[in-house]
Amino acid sequence: MGPGSSNATRLLAGNASKDRGSAKTEKLLDKVLFSAAELLGMALSSRDDAAPAADVAEATTSASIVADDDVMRAIVNLYSSSYFFCGTGRDEDWGVFAPDCVFSDEFSSFKGTERFRRNVTNFGKALQSTPERVCRLTKLERGEDARGRQTITAGWIFRSRVIWVKGLLAASGTTTYVVDERGRIIEHNERWATSKADVFRRLLFGG
Repeated sequence: MGPGSSNATRLLAGNASKDRGSAKTEKLLDKVLFSAAELLGMALSSRDDAAPAADVAEATTSASIVADDDVMRAIVNLYSSSYFFCGTGRDEDWGVFAPDCVFSDEFSSFKGTERFRRNVTNFGKALQSTPERVCRLTKLERGEDARGRQTITAGWIFRSRVIWVKGLLAASGTTTYVVDERGRIIEHNERWATSKADVFRRLLFGG
């Protein structure tokens, strides 16, 4: 094995180490974001002066989206009220979630629709009431997961100013809803397309 092979081996090892480092950084950011959101939510849970998100957000749905059953219509309605950042929406639309629905994202995983709604309601109190606030549903597609279960995948864009910080909270991603045979959502799996490092930088320093 010549010098070139040794150099290539060192380069590959270095790249693998960088990849592991990046993955660890992402996981750390996941934990920090989740912990910060929960702490901020608890601190603001007693606030009554925060304006409801639906009153100030641009909550829109792409004209190309067709909701052809009760579950999809409920999802469209909930996005129109910025539900997954503010906990708003009609109880009958929230009723499509099973009480023990599993909610997961890069930050956490837990069971319980009421807990999720409480968390996002508290978090919504940290969002500033400005015209910049947007929650937009960009797609809604049917599918199946690896276990053959019915799924509905939503694409979304969100941005808002947050109290006490300089920058803008802005992200895009998808949420996949797993629907059981009774037409109830039993899993709510959210994934961000936006880098958490970029979210942190914009939130803390602007730009």
